[in-house]
Amino acid sequence: WMGVRSFLKGLVKRHPGERSLLAAQSLERRSILTPEILGLVVRPCCGLTAESWLVAEDIEGAVEMDRYLLRHLAPPRTRGDRQAFCAAFAESLRRLLVGGIRHRDLKTCNILVIEKDGGWQFAFIDLDYVQIVEESAPIARADWLQALSHLNSSIPKFVSWTERLRFLDAIPELAGHDRRELVIDVQRISRGRGRVYISDDGPIELDFV
Repeated sequence: WMGVRSFLKGLVKRHPGERSLLAAQSLERRSILTPEILGLVVRPCCGLTAESWLVAEDIEGAVEMDRYLLRHLAPPRTRGDRQAFCAAFAESLRRLLVGGIRHRDLKTCNILVIEKDGGWQFAFIDLDYVQIVEESAPIARADWLQALSHLNSSIPKFVSWTERLRFLDAIPELAGHDRRELVIDVQRISRGRGRVYISDDGPIELDFV
């Protein structure tokens, strides 16, 4: 039944692999890092695409953000280390949204961290959930809420509220939003999602308090 449903959905919309390919090409044109695409695998049926998958090359040394935070930035590492990391990622997130990229599942497990030249680079994966809009399009409040709530609920618990608020302050485009209302709404959405992230020992699921 799952295969039949996928086939029928493909008659009216692109399959996940095809959507991911278009998203990857858009990110590349905007100089936003994502794994290099090796090819698109298509399973045909009756002359049409039944399923499709995107094949990408691993980025050497890349680690999912939730695992990276737990391995490299948890105490006893200092807040200064985490602040530098947050500032670097805030700029990467800003470029993503300003560049017209709306990732609808922007959890930390869908963000890769690469250490380079004493700093960090960030690559985005699971591109089936990416929507492309005009680069000049304004960033709606709903887009910020979606991105920030996904991140907030998937960042390990040891990252303090002070550090999370400083992350918001590092994004100039948020200056025009009411900070208090934004934080309240992000918190409300995060509580509904729960706190979920991946450690080296497996998934961690906690109530968001």
